[in-house]
This record gives sequence, structure tokens and C-alpha cells, in this order.
Amino acid sequence: MPHMSEDTIILPAQPVKPPGLPMVPALSIAAVAAALAALMLFMQVGQRTAALATATAQNAQLTAELMRDQKHVTELEAQLAANRVELDSALMAKLPVDIIFRVADSGQGFIAHFQNHSAAALRLSVNPRRPSSGEYARLELALPAQSSGDVNEKQGWVFRSGDTLSVTAGDYRPLSLQVP
Repeated sequence: MPHMSEDTIILPAQPVKPPGLPMVPALSIAAVAAALAALMLFMQVGQRTAALATATAQNAQLTAELMRDQKHVTELEAQLAANRVELDSALMAKLPVDIIFRVADSGQGFIAHFQNHSAAALRLSVNPRRPSSGEYARLELALPAQSSGDVNEKQGWVFRSGDTLSVTAGDYRPLSLQVP
């Protein structure tokens, strides 16, 4: 056994505490600070969510208003176009042509007979349409002054009851009618 001198005292070891705040109070302060930060973050998220909901509602309202305004603009444009056509038609002279439908020689359908009452020759654009089937044609008919002409199967169209016919010529007002 080693020899000990009597003037040596052996004391039990003591843990050394680090300088600064004690551990439990420091953790408590950190936990309170974290809780406050989380509370503030939660409040900010709530405020931003409310602001986003308000902005979304305003966006929906503005979109609905825009759609109503676009529909109104479209209606006004259509009305303006119709007024222009009406005005243009009112300013144009009446087409000096009478149209009479008579039964075709074959007994199948009708022939359109055009009588030009003008002192000038007319070049007519004749556009028959069959609404029941969607068929249509674009035909040209030259009528000398004070004369007549027909549209029949030779020109590629036999009229049937219910067909529609539009006729235009130069600066004259267009003429539209339905086959009886």
C-alpha cells in the first residue's frame, strides 16, 4: 500500500457548474419564446388566410362583373351591326325584280321566275337554301333590261316548298323570301 502523508486530505469530487443561467430556467425561457413565436406565426397565418379569402371573393365578384360587361358589350356590338345593316338597307334602293314561283314542267318542285323591271341589265346573285337538309347553292343570273329569266334544274336547283331564297344585285337592297 502506498504511503500517504498525513498532511494530505482527499476530498470527494464535486461537479463543476458552468457559469451562466441555470439549465431549467433557460429552457423555460426558450420554451416561452418558442410558444410566443408560434402564436405570432399562427396569428399571421390566420390574418393571411382571411386576406386571401377576401381577395378570392373580390376576384370572383370582379370576374362575374367582367363577364356581365363582356356580354353587354357583345349585345351592344350585335345591336350596332343590326342597326348598320338596317340603315344601309334603308338607304339602298329596292331591287327592281319580281319573283314568281310556278310548278316545274316535270311536276317535281318549283321554278323561280325573275322579272327585271329596270331599264338596265342586272346581274343577280341567287342563293337558294333548303333548311330541312342544309343544302344551298350560289347561282348567277344575268337579266337584260325589261326582261325575265328562270332558275330551274338547268341551273342546278329545283325549289321545294319551305326553301328560302336570297337575291342580291349591286347596290340594291337584298331580297329574301320563302318558297310557298
